[in-house]
Amino acid sequence: MDLLKTQASMGKKSGAGLVLFTGDSGSLNNYHAYRYDPGVSLTLDMSIIGTPNGVYAPSAVGISHDDMYVFGMERPIPYSGDSKNFIQKWDGTLWAEMERAFELAGGNPDDDVNDVVLTDDGSHMVFQQYRAIEYDNRISTYNRVGEVWTEELNALRNAPNGINNTYSMCRCGPNHIALPVKFLETGYAVVVYEWAGNHLNYVTHVDISEQGYGITCTDDGSRIAVGLNTSNAFKVFSFNGVDTVTELTAPVGIIGRGYGVNMTPDGDQLFHTEYDEDISVYNWDGTKYVWHEYLYQGTDGKQTGHLVFAPDGQSLIRRGNVSPYLFIHSRSGNDWAFVDGPDVIPARDMSYLALTRGVL
Repeated sequence: MDLLKTQASMGKKSGAGLVLFTGDSGSLNNYHAYRYDPGVSLTLDMSIIGTPNGVYAPSAVGISHDDMYVFGMERPIPYSGDSKNFIQKWDGTLWAEMERAFELAGGNPDDDVNDVVLTDDGSHMVFQQYRAIEYDNRISTYNRVGEVWTEELNALRNAPNGINNTYSMCRCGPNHIALPVKFLETGYAVVVYEWAGNHLNYVTHVDISEQGYGITCTDDGSRIAVGLNTSNAFKVFSFNGVDTVTELTAPVGIIGRGYGVNMTPDGDQLFHTEYDEDISVYNWDGTKYVWHEYLYQGTDGKQTGHLVFAPDGQSLIRRGNVSPYLFIHSRSGNDWAFVDGPDVIPARDMSYLALTRGVL
């Protein structure tokens, strides 16, 4: 399928550039959009997301695989009351707000949403919600019929054990999601679910020795990597797309402890963020990941190692703690080099990033 032609037929502007969508929980507590010329530049363009509200603190962002829907979850300021959503649909010119489709009731100031994944067509969303009052993490799904979103009760089905904790999740190919979990009775695992109508069906899981935090999947879902909390390690698995997850050979050359993991879309490289904020790059040699170089060494990174890649895997955007807060890196062969950051930075903390797959 010709992605650019398909998107142009949906009213998208060919050649206008990818769009980076950020949820900024710093001084402005707002959403922002940047035009991205891959590997070259970022330019602020607020016209593409309509009128943001500026009174809620973003806690997660996501874009459907067809770029038609953008989603954000927000906590009110001050942190009290119910969290709210932010859903917008592409109308040919900008992402226009659809509705505040739901609220996360409870009113606990420490409730949050840590991660969100939308299906490729934007008809379903799943998010991982931290419920502080119960000290657990929950998975919730919402389904869209027309322009109306409805919560699906009993969203996770047929799992062998109750899930007590999960901290992240990722799209694992077009029909699955993967997440590291703590079961109520049997310890830790990486679990795969499949979309089945309006809910998620348990497919399979593989046990791991400790709690997984960060998780990343290749675009086709054939490989999964999980960052572990206490050991100096991340684990890598293959998924056959049907019913089997298999642990692969351990990575070679792990330098430091940390649980941030990000893979390029095809999985030929993996990025591991350590607690001292160094970011290591690993090459896939056909059977395992082997340490190659540092993407970054210093003090302006983030422990979670949040990166977003251009669809071809040849450039990335990294968030940081000092100006310009967003950093572009470009790839030549297996080597990466810093390129630039945006000229205009409206907010200090680019906490959450999502990047379109095609031009808008």
